[in-house]
Amino acid sequence: MKRTIFLDSASLRDIAYAEEVGCVGGITMNPSLLAREHVVDVIDHLRNIVHMFSGTIMYQPIALENGYLEDAQRALELDSERICIKVPPLAGYMPIARRLKTDGYAVALTAVTTGEQIAIAGAINADYIIPYVDRAANDHRGSDNIVNEIMTYGTGDIPVIAASVKTMQQLSECYFQGAYAVSTSMKVIEELLSDDMAIEAMQSFDLEYNHD
Repeated sequence: MKRTIFLDSASLRDIAYAEEVGCVGGITMNPSLLAREHVVDVIDHLRNIVHMFSGTIMYQPIALENGYLEDAQRALELDSERICIKVPPLAGYMPIARRLKTDGYAVALTAVTTGEQIAIAGAINADYIIPYVDRAANDHRGSDNIVNEIMTYGTGDIPVIAASVKTMQQLSECYFQGAYAVSTSMKVIEELLSDDMAIEAMQSFDLEYNHD
């Protein structure tokens, strides 16, 4: 399975850059990220993202249980081929996941914090598993090595997207442990795309060519 990188952001500026740079395979967002951008009309904001970004879009509805399905359906009307609905591993959301899958839509099991929860992903036929890496590592109730734990349990053929990745070290560890994608901030992506050794190599090539 090829590896890729996702951007964890609801910022239109970040998403436009992600599309321009060309190596970001998807976007993940949640209500907290939307609130950070002061989004009032979420569907209109999502419509803008659909128009400006060509990759996969992982959307977590802002409603709780009662309005979750309706919110998801409104989002899917924008582009049901590229939008994947994120559903937490909680009892009240399982009927929603089942309904979405029955209707032929993609579902990601999100907010995964323990390896045991992959059984839920298999049971609902999830298309992706999204563990919260930094959040799980910094909470005594979670795992400080969640991706490795999930891979040890075995995910079958369900790709793992490691989210809540805050540092380059966490990014590297997640890939080594078998994550299909790492979803991280624009800050970490920019750091990944500005390697000092690569920059110095390109500068030396330029100097040597122009000197000759």
